[in-house]
Amino acid sequence: MGATLNECFIEIVERRGRHTAFMVKREGSWQSFDFDWGLEQAAKTAFGLKSLGFEAGSRIAILSENRPEWATTDFGAMAAGLAGVPLYTTLIGEQIAYILKDAETKVVFVSSMDHLSTVLSIRERVPSIEKIVVFYPDNLEEDHLVISLDTLKAMGEGRSREDFIELSRKAKPEDMATIVYTSGTTGDPKGVALTHHNFMAEFDVIWPIFEGKEGDSLLSFLPLSHILQRVVDSFALLFGFTIAYAESLETLGENLREIRPTHIVAVPRVYEKIHGRIHSGVQQGSALKRALFNWAIDVGRKMSAAEKLRGPGLALSLQHKIAAALVFKKIHAATGGNIQFYVSTGAPLAKGLAEFFDAIGI
Repeated sequence: MGATLNECFIEIVERRGRHTAFMVKREGSWQSFDFDWGLEQAAKTAFGLKSLGFEAGSRIAILSENRPEWATTDFGAMAAGLAGVPLYTTLIGEQIAYILKDAETKVVFVSSMDHLSTVLSIRERVPSIEKIVVFYPDNLEEDHLVISLDTLKAMGEGRSREDFIELSRKAKPEDMATIVYTSGTTGDPKGVALTHHNFMAEFDVIWPIFEGKEGDSLLSFLPLSHILQRVVDSFALLFGFTIAYAESLETLGENLREIRPTHIVAVPRVYEKIHGRIHSGVQQGSALKRALFNWAIDVGRKMSAAEKLRGPGLALSLQHKIAAALVFKKIHAATGGNIQFYVSTGAPLAKGLAEFFDAIGI
């Protein structure tokens, strides 16, 4: 891997160019975008920002749901030497104003007209804002302050791929990549400045324990405004994964079955909900179904214990195959049936919950 996020992005695009980097569901169908497309969008964004006179060290903010434009805007800003300030879409105007003012933000990227309205409502309280860029404008009347993402990218056209690579490689490991703000539940939010080196040090820790290969896939559903999903998506993308963006937490199950990702990263609360839904479905079934489920879980626990010792005997191995065919296979199918590596992080995972998933082969 390179020494900065910019170098890593260039390296993976050179290797994976025409392979799918992003997937997003729009108007009922999944659309795919390759790594070359990602670099092209990032380059246009970077040079668009440069054409407007924004110098290295300036801050941009992103107020958007998870989507390809979030990632390409972030990489484009970093290539231009700007630091990104991610914003939760659930924040109210007062909270957004505080963060934008504290970070001295010059450009705010928003995904929708609704988010644009929120930023415009607090605009006078943040004198540093010079431009607001809208990902998906709907009857937008552009002016000196508000423009569409397409307009910004048009300002950055005409520069070569080599120009973008040269620009990207100006970043140093000690340069700031982002400012992540705390939730503010115990007072005013505090900005945590993270450098490229901070990200690369995290990747160095993840690398030895990571099980994956180029071409694997990840469903992104925790907010990119949180450092957890930001690190996960960055690492997976720069490792050569396809990042599919879930429509919402409510559609998570449906999206898992549609995309059939190989990797999932979630906080314990998500696994608690999955566990709860499994048990709820069992309890609503017949007495035979409940008995079969409990028997299968018992077999799974015995199998897990045996594998940690001298290995299972013939009888237990046979029982486990039956349990897997009748019970575990259906549970796996609910998450797409293709996941090879689950990660729980951000908080402790309860021991009993971990043992339950281990018993069913997760």
